[in-house]
Amino acid sequence: MLREYIVTKELLNIRSRPTEESDFKGDLKLNSNVWLDDQEILGTVPLGGETNRWLVYNTTSFVSKDGLRVKGYEDKKAEFVKDQGFSHLHNSNLDENQWNVSWGNIFLDIWKIWRDYKTKGELIEVAIIDSGIGRNVLDLDNVKNKIYAPQDGGSSVDEVGHGTLTAGIIGATGKLTIYGIAPNCQLTIIKREGVDGLLSEEFDYKSLKAVGKNIDILNISSEFVTNSKRIFDELTRIANQGTLIVVAAGDGISKLNNNIFPANHPNVISITALDKKSNLYFQALFNQNTKWIIPGEQLLSCDQFGTRSFHDATSAATPFMSGILCLCLSFNKINGLGLTNTRILEILKNNSTEISSEIDNKKVSFCLPNLISTFLELHSHIK
Repeated sequence: MLREYIVTKELLNIRSRPTEESDFKGDLKLNSNVWLDDQEILGTVPLGGETNRWLVYNTTSFVSKDGLRVKGYEDKKAEFVKDQGFSHLHNSNLDENQWNVSWGNIFLDIWKIWRDYKTKGELIEVAIIDSGIGRNVLDLDNVKNKIYAPQDGGSSVDEVGHGTLTAGIIGATGKLTIYGIAPNCQLTIIKREGVDGLLSEEFDYKSLKAVGKNIDILNISSEFVTNSKRIFDELTRIANQGTLIVVAAGDGISKLNNNIFPANHPNVISITALDKKSNLYFQALFNQNTKWIIPGEQLLSCDQFGTRSFHDATSAATPFMSGILCLCLSFNKINGLGLTNTRILEILKNNSTEISSEIDNKKVSFCLPNLISTFLELHSHIK
């Protein structure tokens, strides 16, 4: 898997596989950025020691770890703010609270995907089952459909803000100020709450029935009322039609919880949350099927009134993951790669970074997406 490093010494040994001392191929410049492969090096290694002292460079060469450091978030912030092509997002300010994108966008190099791979979620439709959408939220002018699941003709207006915050993380368009992860996707809003916020198994079932074959990604950032057979079967139907179902693993005091539904359904992508220190978010739950950890602390979005606001925990990390999948699926469609959604998810997982935590004296590990590495592989499928 590729990881970005910064050169901290002027002279770095770059060598090919033979171990002769004369096999010198060049140096990397001080403070330059370089992408290196962290894969285990097998067989003969360059002159200079054990395999763990070397990293793969350009597939055929090796670079010594001496004089390198992993590129951190502060480095990424500085690089982002230096790029004047995105001044409308960072306002030439290192203070992330003054940006028009979430810190997670820079942390996971999403702005670079926009820039280098020319995709912002085009041709992808995301359905969101939640509390509805705010009235006249300018940054969410990409809402294609609004559905009130409890009954025909009801209001899809969001009275609590959760659904609007979720939609903004995925696809806020920046028409006013705020940009989501995939601002050019299309959104279908499915409100599951009845009058006065009433929730029921019937409303959840109707919400799932409203998800058509045109939906590429289904986002569910809240727990359902119950795990009935017909709801379980509807989720299976949606997954079988090729829709990726992204679900929050839940929030609470304990960490491992296998009882949150639909996060424990075998056909969903269960999401837990990462904090700004790259640890498991303090309120984030996970279950035995949770494979993904996604930024979920203080994510920028808009509330039901269209006001700049922030969203936390797994219910925020889930739409962030939906946005990431939007970019991957969009690149696939734009370039006619012909990859299935399941295969794209597999590529994303194979190129991810492992994040581990110790919970109750046991190690738990999750996948954090590496989008640069993922898109390099996706790009290799272009014919």
